[in-house]
Amino acid sequence: MTKTVFRILGLVASLAVGGSAIAADAPTVQLKVSDGGNGHWYSATPCPPDLNNDGEVNAADLSLMLLAFDVCIDSTNCPEDLDGNGEVDSSDMGLLLLSFGQCEVVPSLTGHVTYSDGTVATGVTVTATPTTNGNAQTVSQTDAFGNYSLNLSSATYNIDVQIQNFGFSTQGIGCVTNLEVVQGSPLVKDLVVPTVIWSGIVKNSFGEPVSGANLKGIAFASNSCCGGFDYLNVITGPDGRFSVRVHPNNYIQLTINADGYGSTYLPNQSVAVNVNSTYVIY
Repeated sequence: MTKTVFRILGLVASLAVGGSAIAADAPTVQLKVSDGGNGHWYSATPCPPDLNNDGEVNAADLSLMLLAFDVCIDSTNCPEDLDGNGEVDSSDMGLLLLSFGQCEVVPSLTGHVTYSDGTVATGVTVTATPTTNGNAQTVSQTDAFGNYSLNLSSATYNIDVQIQNFGFSTQGIGCVTNLEVVQGSPLVKDLVVPTVIWSGIVKNSFGEPVSGANLKGIAFASNSCCGGFDYLNVITGPDGRFSVRVHPNNYIQLTINADGYGSTYLPNQSVAVNVNSTYVIY
């Protein structure tokens, strides 16, 4: 996609209604032009020619403009005056006709998500929850580069991230609170998800490493969206070792299980920084 600025007052008047050539002082309107050459609005206000806000510029919008043809009674509230010259005229009609089709949606909130150590957080879910309505959540999943985008209405939001990784998952980690979002004013907010690396080894009573041992535990999740828990569920490799990225928290109900051994119950463990632990299974 490319962004192109056209001086279009005279241009579209000529294209749409046979008007004159471009005037020297013609106003500029920013458009987004697709690779196929179809014009789409790219503006701080979403899709100005979409007068009835149904997501596309069509005959209904054309009808509204025809009804409004004249000098604007209130210049501060005249959405049909697309070129801002104080009246609804053939130039505005040309702008509307040039924009016929689906509106280009500009996300309200975008950003990049990383973990505490700078690792890109791919495939995590970003949830925006209005502070006044916890049920009206909007979600987005990060792409391979850790980028996310959310289309939000104007409100104050708490932003949380859900992780579903090998060995660890969480119903939500709080990243940002009380973020003001104004629809039509795109905002970039990068997120850092607090995580640490929990690694270690599981041995039997003879000091031999135990492969396939399953270390499990839970912690109360810290978020604004979903409540619930952080879940640890990691399995040791052939050398008896494990390594997993987790949310810093106080983990409870810790157990280790493995074929040929009984369940071993461990004391609660607070994990605040990278840790390397040794466990014995019986």
